[in-house]
Amino acid sequence: MAKEDHLFQLIKSLDQGEKRYLSLNITNQKSDELKDYLRLFDFLQKRSEYEEDIAKQELSHIIPLHRFAAAKNYLYSKLLNLLRDYHADDSVDTQIRNYLQLVELLFKKGLIRQAEKQLTSAKKLAEKHFKNRQLIQIYDWEYSISTVSETPDEREISFHRIDSEEQLTLKNLSFQFDYHRVHFRLFNHLYQFGVPQKEEDRIFFKEILKHPLMKQEPDVPPYTLDLYYSILNACNYMCADYDKAAVAGKARLEVFAKHEDFAIGESYQYAAAINNYLQNINNLGKWQEMELIIENANNFADKQQKKILGVSFMLLKFVVHQFKIKLLMSQKRFEETDNWIKQQNKEISALLENKEKEKNVYILPLSISVNSFILGKNDEALHWIRTVLNDDRNSIRNDIYNFSAIFNLMIHYELGNYTVLESQLQSLQRYLAEQGKKSDFETLVPNLLKKMAERKPGREVLKKLLGPALDKLREIVAQPGFESTFIKQFYIIEWFESKLNRKSFLEQINLSQKYESEG
Repeated sequence: MAKEDHLFQLIKSLDQGEKRYLSLNITNQKSDELKDYLRLFDFLQKRSEYEEDIAKQELSHIIPLHRFAAAKNYLYSKLLNLLRDYHADDSVDTQIRNYLQLVELLFKKGLIRQAEKQLTSAKKLAEKHFKNRQLIQIYDWEYSISTVSETPDEREISFHRIDSEEQLTLKNLSFQFDYHRVHFRLFNHLYQFGVPQKEEDRIFFKEILKHPLMKQEPDVPPYTLDLYYSILNACNYMCADYDKAAVAGKARLEVFAKHEDFAIGESYQYAAAINNYLQNINNLGKWQEMELIIENANNFADKQQKKILGVSFMLLKFVVHQFKIKLLMSQKRFEETDNWIKQQNKEISALLENKEKEKNVYILPLSISVNSFILGKNDEALHWIRTVLNDDRNSIRNDIYNFSAIFNLMIHYELGNYTVLESQLQSLQRYLAEQGKKSDFETLVPNLLKKMAERKPGREVLKKLLGPALDKLREIVAQPGFESTFIKQFYIIEWFESKLNRKSFLEQINLSQKYESEG
C-alpha cells in the first residue's frame, strides 16, 4: 500500500489555477536550488501514487539522499506560504485576518492613524458578515489605539462605546456557542449512528426538540439563527416529519436570502441549507420547486465562485448533480438521467476525486449506480458502487455505506457472481455486527440474496422466499424514514418483483407504474 505523504497529498489537492501560480512563483525565483524544488514539485504532481523509494531514486541526481527529507519539508512550507498568498482574498475570514496583520505591523511602527484606517476596514467587513469572534479581536485593537492616540476625554467616550459594543457581541457569541453545542451533539450522533429507522432511535432527536433553546425562534444575528433552523430542520427530518422539516428548511434559506453577504461569507452553510431543503421537498414530491432550487443553487455557485470557498463550490455542485439525478429518477426518466450523467461526467468525476469529500457526497455515485442498474448496465453500476465501497469507511455516513454494500450484493446477484456475493456478504455481516445493531432492511435483504444465490430457485420456491420478504419490505416502506425513502426511490421492491415475474428491472418498474395508475 502506498505510503501517506503530506507533501504528495497537498500537491494532488491543487487545482489548475493553484498549480500555475505555484509553478510561476517557484520558477521566477533566481536560486537554482529553488528550480530543483520545482522539479520535485513536477515529479510528484505527475504521479498517481507516492512511493518514497522510487522518488528518491529518480531524483537522486537533483537531490542527494541525505537531503531528501529536508527538501520535501522545505517545499511543503514553500507551497503553504504561496497558497496562503494566492488565496489571500478568498474568504471574509482571510480578509479580516489580513487587515489585522497590517494593523499589528503599523501599530508596532508607531503609524497609529494608518493602523486605525486598516482596523476600520476590518471592522466594517466583520460587522457586514456578522463575524462576532473577529469583532472581539477588533475591540482589543480599538482599546490599544485609543490608549495611545486620544486625549483622556476622548478616551473615556471611546471606552464606553467599545465596552457597549463588546458586551453586545459577547452576548451574541454566548448564544452562538449555546447553539453550537447542541448542533455538534446532533450531527456527531448522526454521523456516528446514521439516520434512525425505528421509533426508539428517534428519542435522541425528540429530546433535542424539547431543549429550552429550541422552544421558539431566538432574536439573534443570522449566524446563530442559521444554527437554530439547521437543528430544527435536522431533528424533524430524523423524526420523519418532512412537512415540519421543510418549513424549518425554508426559513433557514430565507435567513440567507435576507443577508446575501452572510450567504457569501458562510457559503458552506448556505450550500448545506440548500442540500437539506432539497432532501425535504424531494421526500414530499415537490418536483417543480426542486427544479427551481437546483437551478438557483447552480446559478449562485457559478456567479459567486470567486467569492466563496472552494469546498462550498464543490458542495453546491454536488447538490445540483445529486438532486437533478434524484428528480429525474423519481419521475422514472431513467434514459434522460443517463444522458445527464454522461453530459456532466467530467464534473461529477472531479467532485468524487476531491479529497475533501462531504459525507453525503457518496449518495451521488450510489444514485448513478442504481440508475445504471435499472437500465441493465450492470458493469457500469458495479463501477459506480465501487466508488463508494473502495473509499475510507470513516468518511462515509454509516447508513449510506450499509445501503451501498447491500446494493452491491444485488448487482453481483444480477451478474451471476455468486462466489463474490458470498464473500462480500460475509464481510458486510461482520461490519454490521461491529456496529452493534441492524435495521430490518439490513437483515432481510442480505439473507434473502444469500438464499436466492445458494438455491438458484425455480418460480414456486422463489414465490415462497419472496412473498413474506416483499410483505416485510412494504411494511418498512409504510413507515416514514430514511430506509423507506431509499427503498422507494431506488425501486428495491420492484427489483425483487422482477425476479419473481421474470422481467427486466425496467420492465417491472414500468409495469408497477401502470398498476398504480390503474388503481
